[in-house]
Amino acid sequence: MGNSNYLQNINSICSYRHEKSSLAAWGNSSHLPMNLRKITDINIAKYTEDNWESLGHEWEPYAKRDTLCLGACLIKYNKVMKEVVFQNISNNLTAPSLSLKGWYYLYHYNKKMVEEEWYETTRMVPKHTEKENVEKVYSHTHPFIRYFIRQSIKGGSVSANRKSFETNIIDEICNILKEYTELESSNIIDLFKEYSKSSKCMKLLGNPLYGKSIQKDITTSRHLWCGATLKTNFDSHVKSYPKVNETQYIVEINEEDKEFHCTPPKSTNT
Repeated sequence: MGNSNYLQNINSICSYRHEKSSLAAWGNSSHLPMNLRKITDINIAKYTEDNWESLGHEWEPYAKRDTLCLGACLIKYNKVMKEVVFQNISNNLTAPSLSLKGWYYLYHYNKKMVEEEWYETTRMVPKHTEKENVEKVYSHTHPFIRYFIRQSIKGGSVSANRKSFETNIIDEICNILKEYTELESSNIIDLFKEYSKSSKCMKLLGNPLYGKSIQKDITTSRHLWCGATLKTNFDSHVKSYPKVNETQYIVEINEEDKEFHCTPPKSTNT
């Protein structure tokens, strides 16, 4: 999408749907050391296929810090996941799946615990304290739950143009991250590969239930809309709307309307 001569400045949403904030916000909320947090954005449109190599001294520090921030966030999040529900990030397609697997684990773990010990760890859910009368918890293996998860993530996945600036600083990045964690450098690379295997590095994900603004580049605004929202409210502002799937379109807003507030109106139904 967009001008093929330059990289777009894309705000991506984690394709695993574990994290929906910007990379900068994720790094800040993770309380990363300052040398691992994202730095101020650069004008990505400046770097084209013709000049990116000669201007490497400008964009490499930015790309390096982005990679460091993402890597540190993944490492910390992955560590917490393992501590809480004994699951790896690559084992869970979505955050709801993670939650369900966590409950599934706790339900079975409950059977092995002494009642007094279990009570100390589950004061919030006393109905689970009696081993002989444990209420069943729906897990990710339950057919309805599986259907719900599949429906909640179906559609809304749009692969953006993927072009990358090649660089040889990955060893330096891994060494810095190695100081931040107990992982060996090779394991850090594996974590990046595991995360990007499904996400293809950059995907734009929109809520399949209603139109949601997902990306703005330098000159235009693009959004993921459901067909009904597009056709009933925004025809006068739309420049193009290639179809993504049976119900959704990527909508490009006219240049003069690029600041147009395009949040779908609330339903007036009573």
